[in-house]
Amino acid sequence: MQTDLLTFLSDLEVFSEVPRESIEWMIGCGEVTTYQPGEFLFKKGEASQHMSIIIEGKFEVYQITDRGRKFFTEFEPGEITSQLPYSRLKEASGYGEAMEESCVFRLHKDCFREMISNHFELTRSLVHLMTSRVRNFTQMQVQNEKLMALGKLSAGLAHELNNPSSAMVRSAGELASQLRRAPESFKKLLKVQLKEEEVDGIQEILVSKLDAEPPKLSMMERNGKEEDVADWLEAHGEPNGFDYAEHLVEFGFSTADLEQMYQLTGQASLPPTLKWIDDQLRIVKMVGEIEEASKRIGSLVSSIKRYSYMDRDGDRQRVDIQDGLRSTVTMLAHKARKNKVKIEENMNGDAPTVLGLPGELNQVWTNIIDNALDAMEDNGGTLTISTESDDNYVRVRIKDSGPGIPDDVKTHIFEPFYTTKPQGKGTGLGLDIVKKILDQHHADIRVETQPGNTEFTIAFAK
Repeated sequence: MQTDLLTFLSDLEVFSEVPRESIEWMIGCGEVTTYQPGEFLFKKGEASQHMSIIIEGKFEVYQITDRGRKFFTEFEPGEITSQLPYSRLKEASGYGEAMEESCVFRLHKDCFREMISNHFELTRSLVHLMTSRVRNFTQMQVQNEKLMALGKLSAGLAHELNNPSSAMVRSAGELASQLRRAPESFKKLLKVQLKEEEVDGIQEILVSKLDAEPPKLSMMERNGKEEDVADWLEAHGEPNGFDYAEHLVEFGFSTADLEQMYQLTGQASLPPTLKWIDDQLRIVKMVGEIEEASKRIGSLVSSIKRYSYMDRDGDRQRVDIQDGLRSTVTMLAHKARKNKVKIEENMNGDAPTVLGLPGELNQVWTNIIDNALDAMEDNGGTLTISTESDDNYVRVRIKDSGPGIPDDVKTHIFEPFYTTKPQGKGTGLGLDIVKKILDQHHADIRVETQPGNTEFTIAFAK
């Protein structure tokens, strides 16, 4: 087995420049262990004591989250995992479970001191492996975090789009039903005997209401006017006065307007005329609802385009900071409402611009604002977003009224992969990535925190 193991290890690319005697030394210091299906190479939280090289079989690496088992990667023959020379790994962050009968060569980390002292080429090959692993893992982590952020934003956006789209479907259905009833209403109207000047008078009343701004009424005022209109209609022979009162009051009709119309129609022609007017008001209202919902969807689509910069190139350009902040707030509006957070904007009148990558900066705003909303999840609060500009700097201040960041956490928030959130919580895009993005833009980020007042300040040099 030792000869086979020597051949196996010597053939690995990572050891292609390592002398044979160094590999023989490593084999002499290590051991070969067999794992049956379901046994673990490592478990989350266990101290990491060995470098492991998979000889035969397969291991699945995964994490356990509140949503169940989350696959991460697979280890197959030739893979090297766990401890490496100069690694700061202390414990496993997931589970490595054997999927089939597997054979692993293991080298205890206590052997690393002798390796570093006496086997330079072997040490160098493993250090190169470690740096490549860190680089690849970081790239994958950033990509996964961005996908996680996109997923959360997409979920919120889907909710935002659902409201106006549902309103459009509902109003369109009601409009279709209303139009199907129109012929019967028109038939009754044709039986009305009115003079031309009387028809003109009724039309003038209706057009004046449609052209005017709808009155802004409190609930109490609205209820009072509806009761007055309903009472007037019932007093003039219309038994279902409240059926008409809602729309008449909504468009500004008063009992004086109805009295004026009554003088033109008389008692006999009032019911069909009133029904026709109510039909027109209903149709106008439903068309208005469809128009408003369409504008809302258009506004959301515009926000998406501004947020993602999907119609612009990826080169550095002059970026409107305020535009990016507002688009990000739109993307996270559903979460703010869900967490009962009030968002206040205090933007500088002159839109400050900086030279940078707009998509990357929007990731910065997303992360900081999302963290602030999470901080106020339990009790609600206020999120204040401010911008200011002077001769030297453009500053963005994002302040929340959450519980604050403890001192022992504050010193670590910009460290790679540091988080206080459970798995799957938040956008996933850590503040270390935020700092790297801002470093690329030669921008400084600082945080001041105390209970009820946490403020991130980002300063861009002009």
